[in-house]
Amino acid sequence: MASFGGFATGAERGNVPSNDSTSDLDVIEARCDWITATGKKTGQAANLFDFAHSQLDAETNAGGKLESWHFQGYSGFQSGNWRVGWGREGSIAIASQEQAAIAARTLADLSDHFSRIDYCVTGISNLPNFNPVSDFWRRIKLDPERPKNAPEATIILKSRGGETFYLGERTAAYYTRVYNKHFESDGEYPPGTWRFEVELKRHASEFEHTRLKERLPTEQDVLGKVATELIRQGLPAPWKSDAPIHRARTPVRKHTADKVLTWLERAVSPSIEFASAARGRKRVIQALKL
Repeated sequence: MASFGGFATGAERGNVPSNDSTSDLDVIEARCDWITATGKKTGQAANLFDFAHSQLDAETNAGGKLESWHFQGYSGFQSGNWRVGWGREGSIAIASQEQAAIAARTLADLSDHFSRIDYCVTGISNLPNFNPVSDFWRRIKLDPERPKNAPEATIILKSRGGETFYLGERTAAYYTRVYNKHFESDGEYPPGTWRFEVELKRHASEFEHTRLKERLPTEQDVLGKVATELIRQGLPAPWKSDAPIHRARTPVRKHTADKVLTWLERAVSPSIEFASAARGRKRVIQALKL
């Protein structure tokens, strides 16, 4: 079987690749990752706002930092993985990461529109040279049969590590991202972790809004959604359609307070130890106003 960059080609795999490299991608997440929902003043605005505000309070109570937030004419607050606001047209609620997956059905029921919804698949590879960003980039660049009007591909490489592959325009109905989740998460996810995301807007997000009112997508549905969009663009999905989801390998979510504590331990603690040795513990406590 011929392959490109460690993946089977579209003609070889049917819906998803079946070569051995896919077995090394240990899928740990397959879920909704972002929802932007809006409610009209003459429709669901009040219900959407009340629900999102209650989730915002829960985030704050759990250790999220409450901050003011403004977005495209809406004004409100954000904390953790929730944003909520009110504007001339009505209300807006944004849920991200696992909160989007948990609240997807409720947001669909309590909103008039979805202006954006993202689905993601996260997997860990044990192969040292596994790199879908470079593989996808090479595949796009070297494909002599790729139509001239096909979505534009972009790749970003960072000097300190980490790389991202984008396909399409951010304003388009379908926008794809693939990136090194280990570097993007600042080490929260283990080395070899890659994230595949499909961002849906316009008619695509409205279609998902309607479908979510009927039922929540299963994890296998999400695997299929993301794989389908990759395959539609001539890119292979590096997982099997029936791949198990190893949720136990997903890092525990950290709230803002937990991240601040980690920063204090890494960046501030050495300075405190030095100051305590030089000027005494009592003087350090006074300086910290504790």
